Amino acid sequence: MSSYNFNDPTQRWLITGNRLRSSNNTLLKIDASGSSSNIRFSKNDASLCVIGTNVDACSNSVLNSCALSVGSSDFSNNTNINTFGAYYSFGETTTQLAFGSTATRSSIGRPGYIRYNTDDNGFEFWNVLTSSWATVTTPTPTFTSISPNYVPEDSSFNYTVTGTNFASGAIIQFISVSGGITYSTAGTTFISTTQLETRNTLTMSNDGGGVTGAGTSGYRISITNPTGTNFTSAGAVLTFNQGPIWITAVNTNLGTGIANTSYTYATTPFSDLSAVDTGAVIHNPVKFFLDPSGSTIAGATSVTLDPSGRLIGTTPNVASSTTYTFNAYPLDASGVLGPVRQFAFTVGPIALTRVSGPTLPTPIYVNASNTVVGSPVVGGFTIYSFTDTSSPYVVTINSTVTSNVQYLIIAGGGGGGPGFQAGGGGAGGVLLSPAASLTTSTNYTITVGAGGAGGNNSGSLPSAVKGSNGSNSSLIGGVLSLTATGGGGGGSYNNGQTPLCDGLTGGSGGGAGAFGPSAQAGGNGGAGTPSQGNAGGGCTFSPSPSAYQAPYCGGGGGGYGGAGATGGGANLIGDGGIGITSTITGTSTNYAGGGGGGSYQLGPSVSRVANRSGTTAPSSAQSGTGGEYGGGYGALGTPSYYSATDGQANTGAGGGGGALSIPSFPPPPANDPGAAGGSGIVIIRFPSF
Repeated sequence: MSSYNFNDPTQRWLITGNRLRSSNNTLLKIDASGSSSNIRFSKNDASLCVIGTNVDACSNSVLNSCALSVGSSDFSNNTNINTFGAYYSFGETTTQLAFGSTATRSSIGRPGYIRYNTDDNGFEFWNVLTSSWATVTTPTPTFTSISPNYVPEDSSFNYTVTGTNFASGAIIQFISVSGGITYSTAGTTFISTTQLETRNTLTMSNDGGGVTGAGTSGYRISITNPTGTNFTSAGAVLTFNQGPIWITAVNTNLGTGIANTSYTYATTPFSDLSAVDTGAVIHNPVKFFLDPSGSTIAGATSVTLDPSGRLIGTTPNVASSTTYTFNAYPLDASGVLGPVRQFAFTVGPIALTRVSGPTLPTPIYVNASNTVVGSPVVGGFTIYSFTDTSSPYVVTINSTVTSNVQYLIIAGGGGGGPGFQAGGGGAGGVLLSPAASLTTSTNYTITVGAGGAGGNNSGSLPSAVKGSNGSNSSLIGGVLSLTATGGGGGGSYNNGQTPLCDGLTGGSGGGAGAFGPSAQAGGNGGAGTPSQGNAGGGCTFSPSPSAYQAPYCGGGGGGYGGAGATGGGANLIGDGGIGITSTITGTSTNYAGGGGGGSYQLGPSVSRVANRSGTTAPSSAQSGTGGEYGGGYGALGTPSYYSATDGQANTGAGGGGGALSIPSFPPPPANDPGAAGGSGIVIIRFPSF
């Protein structure tokens, strides 16, 4: 038999039974009787090709030239013979072309190639002139909605447009209803065949807001696919709404906070965001929100934006100054958004980091008016008060602001002397600075001095014991080496032995004790350290025994603000010297008062006795001057005995001098100790910002 040429129009097919006979008598058998229910093509009973579930390769050159392609199932399951094209399925005759997305199409085509693009929702063919795919047809786009549906003044934000038949490369434009002006957008992004995104321009907002007034009646929308098919709305799809306008400039840094600090609405150090509503109708109040696409602040998720425009929350625990950015938008009371803008804020490290020693004290914060507040604020100060005397603190300075640092360094106060009429302890030395400079990333050692012990004669008369000096306080590091000297101990009652009656030198000197009745005299007050304190008071009596009179008082310890008073007879009361009042912590506080001298007994005309208040001794109306600055009260002997009191802790005040209560004279040996001096303090005050 000769071969059948499928392309020869002179040859025809005749159907005989299950055989096809061509006009040149060539037989082509279609055999559907196989056990696998395949359709089999054969020539003169010789198998050529099988179509169905298991497809054999065609062995005949005539059928090979057809490039036969079959599906994966037999005809009963709607096998698609793509090469032959037409097939019968569910009562319809259709043709299925190759289909897929733009990304899956072949980069090398052939003449006659055609396919359906699922991205563009249209057909495309291989253009041999341009060696590229070209669109056959693109359906006309339709419009459903746009969100948001208004144009705010001074704005440029994204719109989402929904509809159908959108193609990649589609362009959106807006047309003012009243002015007929066409506004090109800042770009159109193809999301899908049913969704586009675009961004309006400031020109469009300005024209609607009164520059030309062209958009006051709203805007129509025009959507054009790359092939030119277009949809243009008949009426406005956007209205012009004068919404909030920013007052705070874009990219403004709102200020600096301290690391790992919780800020409230009342204590935040950051400046507020500000915007105003405009237009014929004002819709206040304007509120502020983080951009929904970034509803938390990257790297500072515990900080948020209060609707008032204030940043609140807990700042990150940073080791160095770090700036964070965030996006926010204003919203007026009618629900109109303003434009999204970027802003920033900075977080600095805490002023100090502990290297060794005791735990760092909790800082205190004051504002620019020196009022204590809960958190650092702009123009305020961060204050550390060091009080632990057990061991030195070693700290590193982290603050980015190291100038204009203030300090107050006070040493421990001296202890009071023992005896009938003993001297009060001197206050610890004081160092202060209104504006010093510390070095960042430098270690500083801070030592807080303990108060000196009160003297204890253990009942021995005359006594060879005096009050002990207080310990030094210091701030040392970098170029600074600052040491405040401990207060001097008070002298003792010594029955004529002059050197033992003298007060000790110190930051402020200790007060002197009395010689005794036979000598009718007393010792000298201890000297103070220049610029740190004052001398202690002496002890003196009239030359004749008959002039030896109540209150028989020792000298007062010196204070930072004045020397101790001279004690003795004829109402010479040994008040401790006054100290210093400081507001470095934001609270007015007294420091460094001298201890009062001990008094043997009350005289008939005495209204008060050295540094003892009326609430403690009924016959005494007032406290001594040193007591107002933390100094201890001197002991009171007769008629009722009151022990000397310690200097107040963390003030560097001196302790009170001792005295003895006796029923008659001369007294028996007795234990009549002085009181301890108060511990010192070191205060450092850093600018918060």
